[in-house]
Amino acid sequence: MCDDPESGTAFYRHKSTQFEYVDQGRENKYFEHINEQFPAGCKLGYMNDATDQYEKVHEFSAVFNRLLMYRASSLHSGIIGPNYRYD
Repeated sequence: MCDDPESGTAFYRHKSTQFEYVDQGRENKYFEHINEQFPAGCKLGYMNDATDQYEKVHEFSAVFNRLLMYRASSLHSGIIGPNYRYD
């Protein structure tokens, strides 16, 4: 609910499974791949763009008073830049 031009929400496709969402039917296969790709102790954070494992499908910039609705099972991340002020 803010108006920060460097933030928003992005949606992703997991490259090795081609999943854009993970529900109960996909959970085991997805986490099998994730455990192989990201070993324990691997440092994770917000994704701001595509990676070796994920393709960015779409993004929405933060706009004051915009409501963005999507399934919680959609592969998504906040677009949180390095200079974002958490206030």
